[in-house]
Amino acid sequence: MSKEKRGQATSTELTGGKGFTYEDTVVAYYLTALLREEHAAGLNGVVKTVAVQQGGHGHPMDDIIVEFYDDGSRRTLNLQAKSKIQISAAITNNDFRDILSRSVTTRMTNDFNVDLDAYGFVAENIAIGRFRTLNRLIDWAKSSPSIEDFARRFAPDGATAAAERSLRDELAPLIGAQSPEDERRFYAQFVALNLNGLTEGGILRAEVLNRLQELVAANEDGLDLLLFDRNSAFGVGPSQHTDMI
Repeated sequence: MSKEKRGQATSTELTGGKGFTYEDTVVAYYLTALLREEHAAGLNGVVKTVAVQQGGHGHPMDDIIVEFYDDGSRRTLNLQAKSKIQISAAITNNDFRDILSRSVTTRMTNDFNVDLDAYGFVAENIAIGRFRTLNRLIDWAKSSPSIEDFARRFAPDGATAAAERSLRDELAPLIGAQSPEDERRFYAQFVALNLNGLTEGGILRAEVLNRLQELVAANEDGLDLLLFDRNSAFGVGPSQHTDMI
């Protein structure tokens, strides 16, 4: 490869992620799974479509919409992406309150399948204690065969710790549950993801680059990195969508 061609391959402000947001790198993560026809975080199944900025197309959670193909069924994951999130119902915590509000609205849309689809957030920086507490609520809601089983965990003699009781009570006014069963189903369909390491030098970024390298016939002059950056650039513009053909 000539010096001129090497410059064309690597001399772009995209290289290294300049100007990209956290949301853009998450889009690159899911597009990599799409290109490789692989599984990805959030739902079971293989990634089949990735769309961004779909607010104008009837999706309340408009940052990232990912469709998975799971054992013959199409499943949709609706995500808001935040570089930093705090899990609390504080009146000043606009980001998390907005995520819960969008989740409630998503549940009520005609296209949402209550048996297959999910909604939630993906974040880079998050306090691990509250994140684990929230995911315990989610796991208990998913694993409980009935509302009675879920409620039993919060009984005075139940297995629930004080942190889970407190968070459940704190978030109750925000999730729009009309009954105890609605509450259980809300959490069972909620997804809380902590994807870090997507920035330059990060562990997850390196893993994604290794997977992209396998797609490049001759990986010269960082073409795998360039492909990652091109995937990231997909998330920059509004109303973009791509499918696995």
